[in-house]
This record gives sequence, C-alpha cells and structure tokens, in this order.
Amino acid sequence: EVKVVKKEKDSDRVLEGAVFALCVKDDITGADGKVILKADTMIEELATDKEGKLTFTADLPIGFAYYIKETSPAPGFATTDETQEFTFEYGGAEKEKVFYAFTFEDEPTVIEITKTSLTDGKELEGAKLQVLDEEGNIIEEWTSTKEPYRIEYLQPGKTYVLHEEAAPEGFLIAEDVEFTVEETGEVQKVSMKDEVPMGQLVIKKTDAEDQTPLANVEFELKNKETEEVVGKLTTDKDGVATSELLPIATYKDGKPVAPITYVLSETKPLDGYEKSTETYEVTFSYVDAKTKVIEMVKEIQNKKLPQTP
Repeated sequence: EVKVVKKEKDSDRVLEGAVFALCVKDDITGADGKVILKADTMIEELATDKEGKLTFTADLPIGFAYYIKETSPAPGFATTDETQEFTFEYGGAEKEKVFYAFTFEDEPTVIEITKTSLTDGKELEGAKLQVLDEEGNIIEEWTSTKEPYRIEYLQPGKTYVLHEEAAPEGFLIAEDVEFTVEETGEVQKVSMKDEVPMGQLVIKKTDAEDQTPLANVEFELKNKETEEVVGKLTTDKDGVATSELLPIATYKDGKPVAPITYVLSETKPLDGYEKSTETYEVTFSYVDAKTKVIEMVKEIQNKKLPQTP
C-alpha cells in the first residue's frame, strides 16, 4: 500500500485534485526472464482527495523498483519533475501488507502585474484593473498602486486577459493584454503600459475678404515655456496645415503636472498678402480616457497688400 500526501510548499495546506501515477522504474521480468512490464509503464493513476491524500493498492511484484510522479497538478499550482522511488521488498510472513508513504509539495502559480506609464516607466497609481478568464468572468480586480500586483493560484495552461476598466486622470485606457499561465512556481510577469493623449493643431488659412484658401503660408510653433521650436508648418492648396502630434502636459511620478502651452506665429505670408503679426497661444485640454488625439483648429485670415498705382 503506497500513500501519497499532497500539500502546498511552505504551508500546511493540503491540495485536492493533484493526479499521480505509480510506475515501474525498470523492466519487470518473470522467472523465465521474459519482460512482463516494461520500464516506465504506469500501473495506476489516482487523484488526491479533499484531505490531499491518495492510496495506491495495486499488487506489485516483490523485489522491483517503482516510482511515483505527479502527472497533473492541483488547480492553481505548478507541478514539479520530482519523483519518489521505492523498492518493494519482502516484509516477512507475518506482514500482510508493506506500507510506503510519500509527501509531495507544489508551489502556486504567481503572476506579477505591472501597470506603468509610458512617460517615465514608473508604476501608475489609480488604474482600475481586472483579470478575466476565457469566458469573460472576473477572476480578480483591484486599483493599481506604486507597487506591482500579485495574483496566485491561476490555472497553468489557461489564457487570461488583463483588462483596464478605468484609467487614471490624464491617461488613456490601454488595450487588453492576453497572457497564458505557464506551469512553473517562478514569478511570471505581465506588463500593461498606459499611453497619454496627444494634441494636434490644424491651421486653416484664408483670404480675409472672400475666404479663399491660401497656400504656401509658413508658420512656426514653439513651446511657450522653453521657447523650443516644436514644428514648422506650411499650408497646402486647401489652406488643412497640420502639426505633428504634440505632448499636452508635463508628467512627474506618473501623473500630469501642468498643461503645455504652445505659441503659433506666421513666419512667411503668401505673396501679395500682409504678414500676420499676431501670435496665438495653443493649450490642449484632456478630454477623456478614450480620446487619443485632441485636435484644435485655428482659423487665420490674411489681408491682401494694397495695390500700388
């Protein structure tokens, strides 16, 4: 009779549902030398009960070596390659049974989830996150902090989804991240990064009298605080000049600190038109967690130069 007890490593918790196999270590031969059972043949396979126990009761030939191995872990745990070996020796005529007992320990799966900002790579506080199974059921949900979040006992081999239900103020909701739990007790890392919305300036340049689109008018866009030139724009035949995507705010420790103000100025008018001396301040305001590009339109008109006699 071979007894197995299954428990969690470094814990007194016993584990139900772990499957073990009793196998032959070497070939078992009969008196005539013929092989009766080949090495590694599985004799019996059982699962642990609520007490984390199982008992093999197969009749085993005396004098041969056997081993026990786990073929499927308890739900939420990673199996190991550990085997327990024993040799069934004759115990004497007075013994009806020979007993063996073995304890196996498994480690739970551990998933470490990091939620970071693309602006500085630091952990991002205040995101409402969920882990969903393949059917869309919520397995766990929490609000992110400055530290990574750990989930234990997810089923090895299954695929889960990391979903952001709500993003922190100033950030965009990230796309779902799928991950499959590997069969290991080592920490498995899953990362989700939050992007920030960007701003885009659209200039519409027209004639002050008849609103005719004006092409080839040149503009310069500067950061008001640093005076750094962040863009040079030239209107097309429709007058529709569009800037590159622009940061809308400065960030510190994963949080928006202050909006960025840009200054737009005309550097070269269309021939035959007055150059505009006015400057325009542009500040983009956060809309919501789903608006990736915040567009601002500036309509600017130019007057024709006076006709010379």
